[in-house]
Amino acid sequence: MLFKCLHIAFRHAFHNRMFLSVNLFGLVLGFTSAFLIGLYLNDELSFDSFHNDADDVYRIVQYGNYGGIVERSSSCPMPLGPAFAKYFNDDVTAFTRLYNLNSPSNKVKYRSITYNDSGFFFVDPGFFEVFTVDTIYSTNKPLLIEPFKAVITERAAYRYFGHTDVLGKKLTVEDRFQVEVQAVVKNWPVNSHFHFSILVSMETVLKLRNGRGVNDWISNPYWTYVKLPTQEAVQSVKSRLPDFVYENFNEAVRDNNTLYLQPLQDIHLTSDLEYEIRQNGNMVYIYIFGGIALFLLVMAVINYVNLTTATFAYRAKSIAVKKVIGASQLRLRMQIIAEAFVITMVAVILSVVFSELLLPWFNGITHKTFVFGDLFRERNLYLIIILTLLVSISGGIYPAFFISGLRPHNILKGNYQRASKSGFSRKVLVVSQLFISTLMIFAALTINGQYRHMLKTDNGIDRENLFIINARFSDLFRYYPEFKSRLEQAPFINLVTASDYIPGIDHNRHPYHLGASKENEDVAFLPSLKVMRDFPECYGFKIIAGHSFSKNEDAINNEVLINMKMVNYLGYEKPEFAIGHSLFTYAGNERVVGVFEGFFPQALHNEPEPFIIDLLSEKGTGGFGQEYVAVKFDPDKKEQALEMIKFTLKKHLGPNDLQINTYEDIYYQQYKEEYLFNSLAGLMSILSIVISAVGMLGLISFLIVQKSKEISIRKVHGASNNSILGLIAGEFIRIYLIVLIFAAPIAWYLSMLWLNNFASHIGFSFINFIISTLLIALMIIIVSLLHTQQAARVSPAKILKYE
Repeated sequence: MLFKCLHIAFRHAFHNRMFLSVNLFGLVLGFTSAFLIGLYLNDELSFDSFHNDADDVYRIVQYGNYGGIVERSSSCPMPLGPAFAKYFNDDVTAFTRLYNLNSPSNKVKYRSITYNDSGFFFVDPGFFEVFTVDTIYSTNKPLLIEPFKAVITERAAYRYFGHTDVLGKKLTVEDRFQVEVQAVVKNWPVNSHFHFSILVSMETVLKLRNGRGVNDWISNPYWTYVKLPTQEAVQSVKSRLPDFVYENFNEAVRDNNTLYLQPLQDIHLTSDLEYEIRQNGNMVYIYIFGGIALFLLVMAVINYVNLTTATFAYRAKSIAVKKVIGASQLRLRMQIIAEAFVITMVAVILSVVFSELLLPWFNGITHKTFVFGDLFRERNLYLIIILTLLVSISGGIYPAFFISGLRPHNILKGNYQRASKSGFSRKVLVVSQLFISTLMIFAALTINGQYRHMLKTDNGIDRENLFIINARFSDLFRYYPEFKSRLEQAPFINLVTASDYIPGIDHNRHPYHLGASKENEDVAFLPSLKVMRDFPECYGFKIIAGHSFSKNEDAINNEVLINMKMVNYLGYEKPEFAIGHSLFTYAGNERVVGVFEGFFPQALHNEPEPFIIDLLSEKGTGGFGQEYVAVKFDPDKKEQALEMIKFTLKKHLGPNDLQINTYEDIYYQQYKEEYLFNSLAGLMSILSIVISAVGMLGLISFLIVQKSKEISIRKVHGASNNSILGLIAGEFIRIYLIVLIFAAPIAWYLSMLWLNNFASHIGFSFINFIISTLLIALMIIIVSLLHTQQAARVSPAKILKYE
């Protein structure tokens, strides 16, 4: 019986090619979108799950609260790892720390090959117990026990040496020290919250620093991971963490700090901490992308239902005759569900083909490296099977009950309208489809508006005509005054300055005693930048009270600028009142000379905190405060400025490969997640319009069949095509007006719910909602017009000849 149903289903489908093509078009769009988005979601949700004991691994994170200023750090002090393993000896089976010299990339050389490697880390030997690493080549000695030993990946081996048989070879790091390759390991899967290419023993750090930092519980640049084998161990550690902090942290900060355990697999999507190794994903986007994929599939299923029931007139007499001669409703229903399964299977096969063709484009906008085989990995294959069954059942069950329930005596009389009672359910389908389409178009416009807002909004920095030189670990600090002077002599270069981090991108926190002496116990770790002369002028800071840093050499190390948040934090009502306030640091007693406003220390996701810009001397700092050199140049002089910078660097440093980027390029890189979100949302909104148009085609077909006699009578009485268009389109426009009553408040609520995740954002745009409304209304009119013209060509005599 099942084989017979499938045979008839294939025959019916291919005998109705127009119906099959339109149905397949809508389903293929829905499935292709769902497969690609599902591929992305599965990848995002599977981050760090490839480790054998991923459920047992936790990252230790540190929260510090200093008078309401909260530091939520993903990293911890250097001695925490060993002390933690010793203190919780019975519960911790392994630990490791990661440290990257406080730099997102480090210069690594082998002979003439130089690369700024973002995967360089110092680690403890426990790295190989905490994480899963597959070794290819290795010496017989334990890995990373001795100083100046390294483990590299296959990719790194090919990058530096051209092959993987490289044991014993040496790499030079930052022109400061060499490390010997002790092992070559397989590349990690890309779905990891951090990637490494070179691992160097933590003992190397101690040798380089002559043991300094072992007891430093203040600075916290080390990411620390522990392995806890049971939930009992996890609960035991959690309950004793406050005691550990009290017994180990310095007295000055222990009451302000709290430690937490963060599950390894939660880091990528749910971690919103400072100093992450790399930019994480966002669980909110996972929900939104999942919702978009679901909406598109629901719309495709609605289309299938509408198109199937809309064509019942073409097979109604056949069904009526079958029912008269004794065909059961069960058999008819199985037949229609079998047809749904056949069409769904064909759509799935076509969607897999289209997904493969679109993978290069999809990889480009998502920054992933998917291949065709990824579609058939276990989780994705389950998704395809489940979606196929759900769509087949969902798309077939309503037409099965609708068509099998037709009244034979009315059909055989030619009265299709009385043959069924589908008015209310059909209107529900229409409302659902138009509602989803309106929300998706509005969402795409809102997302695009917010993305453009983030790129264009003033973050307190003049971002144009500005080069950033990454001078970390270089010797540029030795020649910085001469370098600055020589560049500023060029007529097209305005100013040169430097800072320890790039403003608007990242910053650090430094201890400040809020009184006038170091003995004052009211210490706070405040967000700040350590900078050189001309910093405010070069970056275009807006001083609203006091003045910028003075040019007097005697004032260096004694002046700071603060923002309005810091003014309020210090207890002043007006910025003028804060001028002259003393802050005590390691450099001595410093005073506030100016107040600035409008500066966002990081991306526009976060509200600005109390912030300090601290002026340092250009000499005797050992490069501190000169890690990133900024060069302001005249408009339209970019190439000349770049050549001048390279020439001057070469004069002082010889052949060099310091990274030089425009500030805008670095700044926009922060919003790559929003770029992906904007691109996909725009594409999906277009698909929603297309799918809606296909659905409207089916709905209007059904309406024309139901109103065929009414339309014919109107034409006999002289009705024009325009009046018939008004009859058809008007019914849907009236329904759409009902949709808008529900769509408007939901669009407002959802848009504000998402926008409130940003410190600086656009508001609810009524114009965007009007545009969404007009686009859907225009789509209804265009589809109605095209189909009405086709119906108008049918002679009324053919419809009314039996009346």
